[in-house]
Amino acid sequence: MRDAPADEAILLLAPTGRDSTLASGFLRSARLICQIAATVQQLTLLLAKPCAAVLIAEEGLESVHLSGFIRALSAQPAWSDLPVVVITSGGELEGRRILELLAPHTNVTLIERPLHSLTLISILKGAIRSRRRQYEVRDLLEKQAHATRQRDAFISMASHELKTPLTALRLQIQAYQMGQKQQTAGVGSPLDLPQLLGSVDRQINRLVRLVEDMLDVSRIDSNRLALRREPTDFSALLGELVERFAPQFAAAGSHLTLVAPPGIVGLWDRSRLEQVVVNLFTNALRYAHGAPVDIRLTCEAGTAVLRVKDSGNGIAPEDHARIFERFARAGGGGEGLGIGLYVSREIAEAHHGQLQVTSALGQGAEFTLTLPLAYTDCTVPSDLLRPV
Repeated sequence: MRDAPADEAILLLAPTGRDSTLASGFLRSARLICQIAATVQQLTLLLAKPCAAVLIAEEGLESVHLSGFIRALSAQPAWSDLPVVVITSGGELEGRRILELLAPHTNVTLIERPLHSLTLISILKGAIRSRRRQYEVRDLLEKQAHATRQRDAFISMASHELKTPLTALRLQIQAYQMGQKQQTAGVGSPLDLPQLLGSVDRQINRLVRLVEDMLDVSRIDSNRLALRREPTDFSALLGELVERFAPQFAAAGSHLTLVAPPGIVGLWDRSRLEQVVVNLFTNALRYAHGAPVDIRLTCEAGTAVLRVKDSGNGIAPEDHARIFERFARAGGGGEGLGIGLYVSREIAEAHHGQLQVTSALGQGAEFTLTLPLAYTDCTVPSDLLRPV
């Protein structure tokens, strides 16, 4: 984003030394930055950079190079209506000529000689305020365009992610229906109903998680992410989740190690805390690519600290902030809506904690969740390494 217009220069075209000295002195007294151009060519070159306004002595508009200046004004962005103040000698015909030349291309104000400092400064400050509003409109339009692109990308991702389990469900049901017909006809192998129901249940759970993730984004946007705090044994919860995920890590070829002392208890929302840990485990499973994953829970100075470290491809430093944004994916692709880390960080901050990442390309990634215990004290026993 460019500097605010109040910090940018007023361009001054004044061919005569008297005008430039007088006008630049007025501007300096008002603490306004000024850049002086002796010719229209110089002024046109200066227009290539952002400026707050242009101040012109009418004599400068008699140059044969005025067409280049007008083209530069016409080339301003659509949101821009660059304020141009022209110092005239008060002739009506000359004033009309100036308006006919410049008004179709920019916002023109005429000020008559003799110059009075208060009048000139008042007009220029009004022009700067107008310029500032133009910049604000530009920034708003850029934000809206970015939000629209994010929305469209999200709709595309959500459609894909929701279709995947629905398609799997449809195929499984169709296969079951076909199997039933074959059984009725006395052909085909026996149906494995428990396996089918287990697969259906997994797909339904995936759909539920996707819908809940989308609802969480809406809750965060409307400040309705409520917490139900209760005494929660983080150590026990972590053990349960590690046990649940251990088969998936084993199937992916990732050796999982847990280091955790018993009895780290805090005043937290248990379901939300589980949601954060599940997101961290899911990311490690997705991006470790069969490399080891190390999970450590400690108690440090009145806070619980969970570290989930994988030995995968890692994340470039310039992407560390981006991956916590909505609809961003840690590895730039893969499954999911790209909101897991965004929601997890919001949950951590709602607990007055933090979720951070330390990583570099080729060196894996370590996510650190820090949560205040709120009311309990604990110490960390030694020799707690427990392979899963």
